[in-house]
Amino acid sequence: MTLDVPPAWAGLAELLAGTAWRRLVVLGAADVGKSSFCRFLGRYLAQRGQAVGMLDTDLGQKMVGPPTCITLGQFAPDGELHLRHMRFVGEMSPAANIAGVVAASARLAGQAACDRLVVNTSGLITGPGVALKRWKLDALEPDHVIAIARAGELTPLLFALPPERVHHLLPSPAAQRKSPAARERNRRSALLAALAGCRPASLPGLAVEDLYRNAPEPDRFRLCGLAGPDGEDRAIGLLRWSDFVDRSELWTNVEPARVQRVRLGMTAPDLGELAESLPAGVQEERAADRLA
Repeated sequence: MTLDVPPAWAGLAELLAGTAWRRLVVLGAADVGKSSFCRFLGRYLAQRGQAVGMLDTDLGQKMVGPPTCITLGQFAPDGELHLRHMRFVGEMSPAANIAGVVAASARLAGQAACDRLVVNTSGLITGPGVALKRWKLDALEPDHVIAIARAGELTPLLFALPPERVHHLLPSPAAQRKSPAARERNRRSALLAALAGCRPASLPGLAVEDLYRNAPEPDRFRLCGLAGPDGEDRAIGLLRWSDFVDRSELWTNVEPARVQRVRLGMTAPDLGELAESLPAGVQEERAADRLA
């Protein structure tokens, strides 16, 4: 992937490469180039022999790993980004589970085995996004904050931070605004890719944790995180929840022996062409309830 790198971005990367720091958080509205800057900085540092982790806290527009999860990746020496850990949050929008986003971000940051940790964030910077970003900054305690913004956009988030910790950058001229419809298509495509090849699995004695106090109605497909015996999430899947656990149907594309705990999240959205890749029984179910 070729990245357009403004001179100011390159200058800041050079400065950061030569100074001591542990964690860095990148803030900005949607479509300003946050992911591009994170990828550029991670590659820049990794290619200079530094161990660089990438904490992706955007649930919908992912740099690494599946949607609905906070994910931790690591840059290889050649600059490629590889998934290392993930934590299922159960939502596409961070506003729907602020506590889960903050808790999962802090958990994975603590698991990062690297010299430098770069944190990418969602473009939600108004309304609930202000509280989300403030709690996230408090939990992660970054040494530096990179603010990619047009004039005044991030003032509510930055006014309480020490100025010496904040670096201001203008959005990349190459950044392109996406329509809500385009964002939805991207999220759907990523979700389909993460769930491709799901098949029913028989998992007796499976531990089920519901992330919702007031759970959605039974007999609907729900997205779920699939964890191993160590409690670490391995993948996401689908579960048609029943009030009787032994009647619930789990659909997974990972080896069943690797799954011992299911964490239930949001009711699955309409996944369209996913039905075409599932067995006939589920295709009939899809026709009935549209994975609503």
